[in-house]
This record gives sequence, C-alpha cells and structure tokens, in this order.
Amino acid sequence: MSIFQVVLLFLLIVYLGVLMLVGVKDARALRGFSDFVVAGRCQGVMTVVMSILATIIGASTTIGIVDTAFRIGFPAVWWLLWGSLGLLAQALTIASRFRKFHADTLPDVARITVGRSAETLLALLICVAWIGVIAGQFAAMSGIISFLLGTESRVTFLLVSMIVIGYTSLGGQLSVVRTDMVQLPVILCGVVLCCIYLYLGGNGTAQPPRMDLLNESYGGGDLVKQFFVIGGVYFLGPDILSRSLIAKDGRTARRAVLAASGVLLIFAIVITLIGVWARQFAPEAGQGSTGVLLYVLGNCIPRPLGIILSLAIVSALLSSVDTCLINAASIFSKDILRVENINCVRSSVVGIGILALVFTLCNRKDIIAMLTGAYSIYAPGVICPMLVAVLCHGKHPLRRGVWFVSVVLGGLCGILGTYCKGTFSPVFADMLPIFGMALSLMVSLVSVRWKSCAPRNTENRNTI
Repeated sequence: MSIFQVVLLFLLIVYLGVLMLVGVKDARALRGFSDFVVAGRCQGVMTVVMSILATIIGASTTIGIVDTAFRIGFPAVWWLLWGSLGLLAQALTIASRFRKFHADTLPDVARITVGRSAETLLALLICVAWIGVIAGQFAAMSGIISFLLGTESRVTFLLVSMIVIGYTSLGGQLSVVRTDMVQLPVILCGVVLCCIYLYLGGNGTAQPPRMDLLNESYGGGDLVKQFFVIGGVYFLGPDILSRSLIAKDGRTARRAVLAASGVLLIFAIVITLIGVWARQFAPEAGQGSTGVLLYVLGNCIPRPLGIILSLAIVSALLSSVDTCLINAASIFSKDILRVENINCVRSSVVGIGILALVFTLCNRKDIIAMLTGAYSIYAPGVICPMLVAVLCHGKHPLRRGVWFVSVVLGGLCGILGTYCKGTFSPVFADMLPIFGMALSLMVSLVSVRWKSCAPRNTENRNTI
C-alpha cells in the first residue's frame, strides 16, 4: 500500500468516526418521532438547499456520470440537466404544496390525498425500488474502498457500510441533515478543483472540449426516456421531496428547491467535463475496472488534489446512501407497518441496509444501469398518479379504485421493461417505462371526478 493510500485510508477512518459521533450526539438530542423522520420540520433555506444537493450528488452523479461521459461524450450531461429541470418544475408547482400537508413521507401525502390503501401501495413500490437505489450507492462505495486499499476487501467494505448504517440509525434524519452540511462543501470543492486543474493545469489541453448535446451514442430516444424517467424522479422522487418536508414552511421549501436547481445545472456541466476530458486526453482510463473518475484521481491530478477529490467522492456516496436509508426505513415503518416509533425506524434502517448489501454483493454492475432500473420502476407507477392526486386535492374527488389501477399499470410496465428485457425486443423494453407513465397518467386522469366541489346552497328559499 502506497503512502498516498495510507493517508487516504487514515482520513477515511477519521471521517467516518466524525460521522458516527454526529449520530451519537443527535441520538441524545432527539425529542420525538418528528425529529427522527423529518428533522423537526424547522430547517431554513440554506440547510435545505445543501441537503437537497448532498442527496442528489451521489454515485450516479459522480462516478456514473464521468463513466458515461467517457463512453458517449458530453450528452451524458442530460442526466443532471433533466434533474435540474425536474427540480425547477417542482419548485414552480408542488414544493410549497407538499410542505403544507405536514406529512412525514411521500406515501403519507398519498394517505392525505387519496387514502390509507394508496399509502400502503406507494410505500411498497418505493421500498422495493429503493433497494436498487441503495445497492447502487453501496456498489460505488465498494469501488472507492478497493481503490483506496489497492485491492478488493469485502471485510473493509462491509465495515464501512455498517458504520454508515449505524450513524443513520442512531441520529435519523437529523444526523443526515447535519452531515450534509459538512459533506456538500467537500463534494463541490473536490469536483470543481479537479475540473479546473484538468483544463487549466498545464497538461496540454488547449483544445476545447466537444460539447455536443446529441451524437451517435446518444440519440433522441435516449433523450425522451431520460426526460420522463430521470426528470420525473427529480420532480417527484421520495428522497428529494423529503427535503421539502424538513423545511420550516412552504415558502422555504420552494426557495430551496429553486436554488438547488440552479446549482445542479452548473454541477452537471462541471462533472460531465471531467469525463469528456478523460475521453479526449486519457483514453486508457476506460481499460481498468476502477472507473474513469478514480483513474483520473490516481493518475491525472496532483496527490493533494487527489486527497480532496477522494474525500469528495466518499462524501457524495455517504450523503446519498444515508438519505435513501432513512427515507426508505421511515416509509417502511410509518406507511407499511404503521408504527410511529423511533426504534422501529432504526430497526428498519438496519434491515434495509443489510438487504441492499446482499443485493450489492450478488449483483454488481454498472451504477447508472442499476439506478436507472430502479427509477424505471418508480417513475411510471408513482409520478403521474401522485401529481394528479396532489393537484386535485380539495378541488376534485378521485375514484380510488381507478386511481389504484393507474399505479399498478404504471409500475407493472416499469418492472417488465427493467427485469424482463429478454422477453421483448430491446427497443420495446426501453420504451415500456415511458408507455407506463403515459398509461398511468391517462388512467389517473380518468379517476378524477371533474365536478365542482363547492358546497351547494341548501338554505330554504322564500316562496311567493
């Protein structure tokens, strides 16, 4: 093990120790279920902005985006461009409305707008899909740990994963929010400094990068699919919407989501340019198994900057996986078991975390593919029906049976398109999630009773 790897490993141990201490401290400060699940619903704009961005910037938006940019070029930027536009749409339409429901989770909003059965149905769909999301983060964590040690070590990977599960289960959402405040500056600093050095650091890169938005590797079909699936998840995903639920009021939630949209747009360009640089000037980066970003870290930038970028990648992974864990566990406890108890949520964090670890160890593959698969189940089944339910709440009643059918049909199309690709042609399988979204939208609109809900005038009229 080199001195560089020894330093990185030492800093990782110290870093994880600090996070564990935060969890222990917050566990003592918890005053009830609300603190544990939604951080007391009292967070300001800056805290919510940083938590949104720390949640979004994870494995897919660092390691995954750079790998994708290396393969297909600058069109890889669309993943986060659609994400930024999804956040913008959320800020302009539903962010404030969601906060005013005083809900604890996204399925809890379904309970308020549709009913208990809708809460359970959405909770089951989210928990199943989010096992894949958490596993994707763990898979990326395994890669960075192997890089730091210079060899693959399942024992170390499991130890680090259990520490993440541990501090999340101790402090809950409160710890997640506090650690996001530390992790986001490290993430942004590492990624931005790396990009600046690669293009301005005297490596003979005077040639400007190619910034085509479409090319032979990424066409209109890919663009349409990501618009619906990825943009939809950023618009109405449980992890991102959970950040609105921790805000102190609706106005704070709206402003925070709007600000996060702008920052994410800039980050999208910066992280994609790192992959484009490697594609043009370090073609050997794609030959190894560690990933392009880790190759750049170890071979293309100075050691001090490499340490900063390493901590940035670790921060990105931890800040996403802990949010996914606490949200999935909160949904499982409150919306499936219907138990509002901190110890129940803690047990759920541990159980879901271990299940995702098993899935990771048995099913390691491309991070973007793993997360896209999970999103392809969630997006068709949840986004359109929930949007219709929220916008119609208090104005137009719903036919619940028809609304449930919209969720089931959309989710079924997502599952078939993700896990039964061998049964259909590749083009048809790729389009199934989009077809599922269109189908769930049409059926959920049919479920609306388009009648005025204004109370009728029942006063007796005077007769002549």
